[in-house]
Parts: sequence; structure tokens; C-alpha cells
Amino acid sequence: MKKLLEKLIAQPRQLALLWLTVLVVVVALGAVYWVFPTYDAWRDLRSGAGMQAIEHARLRANLAMGQRVNEQFQQGGGKAFQGASDQITVSQFLIELETLARLPSLTLINARPMPARQKGPYKTYAVKLSLSGRLNEILQFVWEVTSGESIVGLESFSLRGVQDRQLVECTLNLWMVRLLAEPGGASHLEGGSGDDI
Repeated sequence: MKKLLEKLIAQPRQLALLWLTVLVVVVALGAVYWVFPTYDAWRDLRSGAGMQAIEHARLRANLAMGQRVNEQFQQGGGKAFQGASDQITVSQFLIELETLARLPSLTLINARPMPARQKGPYKTYAVKLSLSGRLNEILQFVWEVTSGESIVGLESFSLRGVQDRQLVECTLNLWMVRLLAEPGGASHLEGGSGDDI
């Protein structure tokens, strides 16, 4: 071995090749055992941080939405919450519909309430309504019913023309939602944590 080292030292070209080979082996081992694993770990951390940023943004949006919903329900004066029996609630809904139907050409033909149905933390009250009048007043009526303080939706409708005086007869299936209070008196939306949203 000593002779081999003396021979290598005597020939600078072979010494340079030896150092170059050692350098290549060290770099290859460093790349395999240190650079590539470090790069893979960095890439995994970067993608994990991206996923956490997306999840954080989603959670912030959910919390903001929950806050806006709570503020809107507090401003609504409790109109969205069940405060009376089903019969009284349906009567109030029918009175509200009758009041909104008092337009010049609008005639309320029939209003038939359906049984109330409970779906988890809320109840729905459906009404099948028939009325006739000018199309613009029917549209105004539907707009006022669905955009009022109560939570009211339009499930279906049908229109047919009436021969005299350019009137339209319309049959509407409307539903109103009332939120139920929990046994302790608090609603499902008040005081909940952001995880519930």
C-alpha cells in the first residue's frame, strides 16, 4: 500500500484522478443520504403547509359565515324561531299571505295548509295557494312573500292564462321554516362553536 501511495504521489495525474473519484463518491453519497431526503422532506412540508393554509382559509370562511348568520338572526327579532303552536303559526302565515295578496288585480282563490313537518332543528309549514291576477302583480306577490322577514321558499308553481282581461291563474306551493329552540331555551345557531359549522 505504501508503494502504491508513493507511486500515486509521484504521478500528479493519477493523484488528481484519485481525488476526483473520492470527490464524486462523497458527493454521490451526500446526495443519496442527505440532499435527496432533505429535498423530499422540504417538498412534503411545503405541500403540507399549502394544505393547512387552504384548511385555515376554509375554517375562517366558515366562522365568518356562522357569525353573519347569527347576526342576521339576531336582527330578525326572533321571527325565524318557533314561538307558538303549529296551528297559530300556520294561521299567522296564512294571514301574512292574505295581507300580501291585497293588490288591485290579485284575487286569492284558495289557500290550503299542509301538515307541519319537523326536520331536525326546524319545522316546515307548507301551503298550496291559488290566485289570479296580472302577471306583474303575481310576481310582486311572490317576491314580497319570499323576501320578507320569515324564511319562506317557493317549492313549485304553475301558470295558466285566463281568457278575460289578460289575467293569469297561478298555483303556488310555498313553505315556511321555523327554527326550534333547544330544551334549554337557546337556539341551535346561538352560542355554537365554529366546529359545528
